[in-house]
Amino acid sequence: MPPETPDALAPPDIAQTVDRLMPRLRAAQRRGWLIVLASVAVTALLAYLLIDWPLDGTTDPRMFVVVIGLVLVGAFGGEFHARSAHEAEMIPRVARELGLSYQAGSHSLVRTFPPRLLPYDLSAQVDALFSGKLGGREVRFAEIKFTTHSRQPRTILDGIVLEFANVVALPSFFIVQKTVTESGLLSGPRHEVTDLALLRDVSTDKRQTYGIWLTRPEEEQNPAFEPVIAANLKAETDLGPEVSLYSAMSDGETTWLTFRKTRDLFRIGGLFISRASVLKEVQHAAQDFGLPLRLITRLLEIEATAARPKLSP
Repeated sequence: MPPETPDALAPPDIAQTVDRLMPRLRAAQRRGWLIVLASVAVTALLAYLLIDWPLDGTTDPRMFVVVIGLVLVGAFGGEFHARSAHEAEMIPRVARELGLSYQAGSHSLVRTFPPRLLPYDLSAQVDALFSGKLGGREVRFAEIKFTTHSRQPRTILDGIVLEFANVVALPSFFIVQKTVTESGLLSGPRHEVTDLALLRDVSTDKRQTYGIWLTRPEEEQNPAFEPVIAANLKAETDLGPEVSLYSAMSDGETTWLTFRKTRDLFRIGGLFISRASVLKEVQHAAQDFGLPLRLITRLLEIEATAARPKLSP
Protein backbone atom coordinates (compact mmCIF):
# COMPACT_ATOMS: atom_id res chain seq x y z
CA MET A 1 0.00 0.00 0.00
CA PRO A 2 1.55 3.35 -0.98
CA PRO A 3 2.34 5.77 1.82
CA GLU A 4 -0.10 8.58 2.39
CA THR A 5 1.03 12.16 2.30
CA PRO A 6 0.56 13.47 5.84
CA ASP A 7 -1.64 16.46 6.50
CA ALA A 8 1.44 18.08 8.04
CA LEU A 9 2.71 18.85 4.55
CA ALA A 10 0.27 21.76 4.40
CA PRO A 11 1.91 25.07 5.43
CA PRO A 12 1.26 25.64 9.13
CA ASP A 13 -0.67 28.58 10.53
CA ILE A 14 1.51 29.68 13.41
CA ALA A 15 0.55 33.34 13.65
CA GLN A 16 -0.11 32.94 17.38
CA THR A 17 3.35 31.44 17.85
CA VAL A 18 4.91 34.36 15.97
CA ASP A 19 2.98 36.85 18.13
CA ARG A 20 4.12 35.06 21.28
CA LEU A 21 7.76 35.05 20.18
CA MET A 22 7.91 38.58 18.72
CA PRO A 23 9.37 40.10 21.94
CA ARG A 24 12.25 37.60 21.79
CA LEU A 25 12.67 38.12 18.06
CA ARG A 26 12.76 41.88 18.60
CA ALA A 27 15.37 41.46 21.37
CA ALA A 28 17.61 39.47 19.01
CA GLN A 29 17.09 42.14 16.36
CA ARG A 30 18.19 44.85 18.80
CA ARG A 31 21.30 42.86 19.73
CA GLY A 32 22.14 42.56 16.05
CA TRP A 33 21.82 46.31 15.57
CA LEU A 34 23.98 46.91 18.67
CA ILE A 35 26.73 44.84 17.03
CA VAL A 36 26.43 46.99 13.90
CA LEU A 37 26.41 50.27 15.85
CA ALA A 38 29.37 49.21 18.01
CA SER A 39 31.33 48.37 14.89
CA VAL A 40 30.47 51.72 13.32
CA ALA A 41 31.47 53.58 16.51
CA VAL A 42 34.83 51.79 16.76
CA THR A 43 35.43 52.32 13.06
CA ALA A 44 34.61 56.04 13.28
CA LEU A 45 36.98 56.43 16.23
CA LEU A 46 39.74 54.59 14.39
CA ALA A 47 39.22 56.71 11.26
CA TYR A 48 39.39 59.90 13.37
CA LEU A 49 42.64 58.78 14.99
CA LEU A 50 44.17 57.86 11.65
CA ILE A 51 43.34 61.26 10.16
CA ASP A 52 44.16 63.51 13.12
CA TRP A 53 47.03 61.64 14.82
CA PRO A 54 49.04 59.67 12.29
CA LEU A 55 52.09 58.23 14.04
CA ASP A 56 54.63 59.34 11.41
CA GLY A 57 52.86 62.40 10.09
CA THR A 58 51.19 60.57 7.20
CA THR A 59 48.31 58.14 6.98
CA ASP A 60 48.78 54.91 5.07
CA PRO A 61 45.81 54.69 2.63
CA ARG A 62 45.69 50.96 3.24
CA MET A 63 44.50 51.64 6.76
CA PHE A 64 41.22 52.95 5.36
CA VAL A 65 40.70 49.57 3.73
CA VAL A 66 40.92 48.15 7.25
CA VAL A 67 38.37 50.71 8.42
CA ILE A 68 35.93 49.77 5.67
CA GLY A 69 36.51 46.11 6.46
CA LEU A 70 35.55 46.69 10.09
CA VAL A 71 32.27 48.28 9.02
CA LEU A 72 31.47 45.31 6.80
CA VAL A 73 32.39 42.83 9.54
CA GLY A 74 30.06 44.63 11.92
CA ALA A 75 27.22 44.72 9.42
CA PHE A 76 27.53 41.04 8.53
CA GLY A 77 28.10 40.10 12.17
CA GLY A 78 24.94 41.88 13.27
CA GLU A 79 22.88 40.30 10.50
CA PHE A 80 24.32 36.85 11.25
CA HIS A 81 23.58 37.14 14.96
CA ALA A 82 20.02 38.31 14.44
CA ARG A 83 19.20 35.72 11.77
CA SER A 84 20.79 32.87 13.74
CA ALA A 85 18.78 33.78 16.83
CA HIS A 86 15.55 34.11 14.84
CA GLU A 87 16.04 30.78 13.09
CA ALA A 88 16.88 29.07 16.39
CA GLU A 89 13.50 30.27 17.69
CA MET A 90 11.36 29.64 14.61
CA ILE A 91 12.75 26.76 12.52
CA PRO A 92 12.27 24.06 15.20
CA ARG A 93 8.67 25.24 15.65
CA VAL A 94 7.95 25.21 11.92
CA ALA A 95 9.48 21.72 11.67
CA ARG A 96 7.38 20.53 14.61
CA GLU A 97 4.21 21.87 12.96
CA LEU A 98 5.09 19.66 9.97
CA GLY A 99 5.68 16.59 12.11
CA LEU A 100 9.48 16.80 11.91
CA SER A 101 12.28 16.96 14.44
CA TYR A 102 15.17 19.39 13.95
CA GLN A 103 18.86 19.37 14.78
CA ALA A 104 21.14 22.30 14.03
CA GLY A 105 24.57 21.43 12.66
CA SER A 106 24.17 17.71 13.33
CA HIS A 107 26.69 15.39 11.68
CA SER A 108 24.86 12.18 12.58
CA LEU A 109 23.45 11.95 9.06
CA VAL A 110 26.87 12.16 7.43
CA ARG A 111 28.19 9.27 9.51
CA THR A 112 25.46 7.02 8.08
CA PHE A 113 26.16 7.83 4.43
CA PRO A 114 27.44 5.00 2.25
CA PRO A 115 31.02 5.86 1.18
CA ARG A 116 30.05 6.11 -2.49
CA LEU A 117 27.63 8.97 -1.82
CA LEU A 118 30.38 11.34 -0.72
CA PRO A 119 32.65 12.76 -3.41
CA TYR A 120 36.24 11.65 -3.07
CA ASP A 121 38.29 13.29 -0.31
CA LEU A 122 35.73 15.89 0.74
CA SER A 123 34.54 17.12 4.10
CA ALA A 124 30.85 17.63 4.85
CA GLN A 125 29.22 20.46 6.79
CA VAL A 126 25.61 19.94 7.86
CA ASP A 127 23.64 23.15 8.49
CA ALA A 128 20.36 21.56 9.56
CA LEU A 129 18.99 18.03 9.85
CA PHE A 130 15.29 17.20 9.78
CA SER A 131 13.73 13.80 10.41
CA GLY A 132 10.26 12.34 10.62
CA LYS A 133 8.00 9.65 9.20
CA LEU A 134 6.04 9.28 5.98
CA GLY A 135 3.69 6.33 5.78
CA GLY A 136 5.36 4.91 8.88
CA ARG A 137 8.81 5.05 7.26
CA GLU A 138 11.73 7.05 8.60
CA VAL A 139 12.85 9.94 6.37
CA ARG A 140 15.65 12.41 6.87
CA PHE A 141 16.89 15.37 4.90
CA ALA A 142 19.50 18.02 5.48
CA GLU A 143 21.17 21.10 4.08
CA ILE A 144 24.75 20.07 3.48
CA LYS A 145 27.93 21.45 1.96
CA PHE A 146 30.82 19.36 0.58
CA THR A 147 34.18 21.16 0.45
CA THR A 148 37.70 20.14 -0.51
CA HIS A 149 40.45 19.46 2.02
CA SER A 150 42.92 22.20 1.10
CA ARG A 151 44.41 25.46 2.28
CA GLN A 152 41.78 27.23 0.21
CA PRO A 153 38.68 25.02 0.58
CA ARG A 154 36.45 24.95 -2.48
CA THR A 155 32.76 24.09 -2.40
CA ILE A 156 31.95 21.12 -4.62
CA LEU A 157 28.34 20.68 -3.59
CA ASP A 158 26.06 23.05 -1.67
CA GLY A 159 22.69 21.37 -1.51
CA ILE A 160 20.22 18.97 0.06
CA VAL A 161 20.53 15.30 0.93
CA LEU A 162 17.43 13.10 1.30
CA GLU A 163 17.39 9.65 2.90
CA PHE A 164 14.43 7.28 3.17
CA ALA A 165 13.66 3.60 3.52
CA ASN A 166 12.33 1.90 0.38
CA VAL A 167 8.82 0.47 0.22
CA VAL A 168 10.08 -2.60 -1.66
CA ALA A 169 13.49 -4.12 -2.26
CA LEU A 170 15.29 -2.37 -5.13
CA PRO A 171 18.46 -3.15 -7.09
CA SER A 172 21.60 -1.48 -5.77
CA PHE A 173 22.01 1.43 -8.20
CA PHE A 174 24.01 4.62 -8.44
CA ILE A 175 23.21 7.72 -10.52
CA VAL A 176 25.54 10.70 -10.70
CA GLN A 177 26.59 13.43 -13.10
CA LYS A 178 29.20 11.92 -15.40
CA THR A 179 31.65 14.80 -14.94
CA VAL A 180 32.23 13.89 -11.27
CA THR A 181 33.27 10.31 -11.99
CA GLU A 182 36.24 11.44 -14.09
CA SER A 183 39.68 12.64 -13.02
CA GLY A 184 39.73 16.39 -12.75
CA LEU A 185 39.82 18.95 -9.98
CA LEU A 186 40.64 16.42 -7.26
CA SER A 187 43.53 13.98 -7.11
CA GLY A 188 41.51 11.06 -8.45
CA PRO A 189 37.98 10.04 -9.43
CA ARG A 190 35.58 12.10 -7.38
CA HIS A 191 33.16 9.17 -7.20
CA GLU A 192 34.48 5.63 -7.42
CA VAL A 193 32.48 3.60 -9.94
CA THR A 194 35.04 1.12 -11.29
CA ASP A 195 33.45 -1.72 -9.31
CA LEU A 196 30.01 -1.06 -10.83
CA ALA A 197 28.48 -1.95 -14.19
CA LEU A 198 27.54 1.09 -16.31
CA LEU A 199 24.04 0.54 -17.64
CA ARG A 200 23.68 3.68 -19.77
CA ASP A 201 24.03 7.45 -19.91
CA VAL A 202 20.97 9.71 -19.77
CA SER A 203 20.60 13.41 -20.59
CA THR A 204 17.95 15.49 -18.80
CA ASP A 205 15.96 18.61 -19.64
CA LYS A 206 18.54 20.68 -17.76
CA ARG A 207 21.27 19.52 -20.17
CA GLN A 208 23.04 17.36 -17.62
CA THR A 209 24.36 13.92 -18.45
CA TYR A 210 24.06 11.23 -15.80
CA GLY A 211 25.49 7.74 -15.67
CA ILE A 212 23.39 4.89 -14.32
CA TRP A 213 25.33 2.07 -12.69
CA LEU A 214 24.24 -1.23 -11.12
CA THR A 215 26.02 -3.49 -8.69
CA ARG A 216 24.54 -6.53 -10.49
CA PRO A 217 23.42 -5.86 -14.09
CA GLU A 218 20.85 -8.66 -14.01
CA GLU A 219 18.84 -6.69 -11.46
CA GLU A 220 17.77 -4.36 -14.24
CA GLN A 221 14.81 -6.73 -14.68
CA ASN A 222 13.36 -5.73 -11.29
CA PRO A 223 9.86 -4.32 -12.13
CA ALA A 224 10.37 -1.29 -9.89
CA PHE A 225 13.79 -0.39 -11.31
CA GLU A 226 12.95 1.61 -14.44
CA PRO A 227 10.05 3.60 -12.91
CA VAL A 228 12.20 4.49 -9.90
CA ILE A 229 15.17 5.51 -12.08
CA ALA A 230 12.89 7.68 -14.23
CA ALA A 231 11.39 9.31 -11.12
CA ASN A 232 14.84 10.05 -9.69
CA LEU A 233 15.97 11.69 -12.91
CA LYS A 234 12.75 13.71 -13.12
CA ALA A 235 13.02 14.83 -9.49
CA GLU A 236 14.94 18.00 -10.31
CA THR A 237 12.17 19.09 -12.67
CA ASP A 238 9.60 18.57 -9.93
CA LEU A 239 11.65 20.63 -7.47
CA GLY A 240 11.88 23.63 -9.80
CA PRO A 241 14.66 25.79 -11.25
CA GLU A 242 16.40 26.43 -7.93
CA VAL A 243 17.42 22.78 -7.50
CA SER A 244 19.30 20.32 -9.74
CA LEU A 245 19.97 16.62 -9.21
CA TYR A 246 23.53 15.72 -8.30
CA SER A 247 23.30 12.02 -7.45
CA ALA A 248 20.96 9.24 -6.34
CA MET A 249 21.68 5.77 -5.03
CA SER A 250 20.14 2.82 -3.26
CA ASP A 251 21.62 -0.14 -1.42
CA GLY A 252 18.37 -2.03 -1.98
CA GLU A 253 16.76 -1.05 1.32
CA THR A 254 17.49 2.69 1.57
CA THR A 255 17.62 5.44 -1.04
CA TRP A 256 19.68 8.65 -0.92
CA LEU A 257 19.35 11.66 -3.22
CA THR A 258 21.54 14.76 -3.34
CA PHE A 259 20.60 18.03 -5.02
CA ARG A 260 22.44 21.26 -5.72
CA LYS A 261 20.56 24.41 -4.69
CA THR A 262 20.92 28.01 -5.76
CA ARG A 263 19.66 29.66 -2.56
CA ASP A 264 19.64 29.08 1.18
CA LEU A 265 16.59 27.26 2.46
CA PHE A 266 14.68 27.54 5.74
CA ARG A 267 15.78 31.17 6.27
CA ILE A 268 13.88 33.38 8.72
CA GLY A 269 14.66 36.77 10.24
CA GLY A 270 17.47 39.30 10.18
CA LEU A 271 18.02 42.95 11.06
CA PHE A 272 14.92 44.24 9.30
CA ILE A 273 12.19 41.95 10.58
CA SER A 274 8.55 42.84 11.12
CA ARG A 275 5.61 40.66 12.09
CA ALA A 276 4.51 40.55 8.46
CA SER A 277 7.98 39.63 7.18
CA VAL A 278 8.36 36.84 9.74
CA LEU A 279 4.97 35.36 8.84
CA LYS A 280 5.87 35.50 5.14
CA GLU A 281 9.23 33.83 5.73
CA VAL A 282 7.61 31.14 7.87
CA GLN A 283 5.32 30.29 4.96
CA HIS A 284 8.33 30.16 2.62
CA ALA A 285 10.15 27.89 5.08
CA ALA A 286 7.11 25.60 5.23
CA GLN A 287 7.15 25.43 1.42
CA ASP A 288 10.86 24.57 1.53
CA PHE A 289 10.05 21.70 3.89
CA GLY A 290 7.22 20.56 1.67
CA LEU A 291 9.38 20.10 -1.44
CA PRO A 292 11.54 17.19 -0.20
CA LEU A 293 8.65 15.65 1.73
CA ARG A 294 6.39 15.59 -1.30
CA LEU A 295 9.21 14.25 -3.46
CA ILE A 296 9.92 11.39 -1.04
CA THR A 297 6.21 10.61 -0.84
CA ARG A 298 5.93 10.44 -4.63
CA LEU A 299 9.00 8.21 -4.97
CA LEU A 300 7.66 5.81 -2.36
CA GLU A 301 4.32 5.68 -4.17
CA ILE A 302 6.10 4.90 -7.46
CA GLU A 303 8.06 2.10 -5.80
CA ALA A 304 4.90 0.56 -4.36
CA THR A 305 2.95 0.88 -7.61
CA ALA A 306 5.76 -0.54 -9.76
CA ALA A 307 6.19 -3.53 -7.50
CA ARG A 308 2.48 -4.33 -7.30
CA PRO A 309 1.60 -7.45 -9.36
CA LYS A 310 -0.20 -6.54 -12.56
CA LEU A 311 -3.65 -8.13 -12.91
CA SER A 312 -4.42 -10.04 -16.09
CA PRO A 313 -7.28 -8.57 -18.17
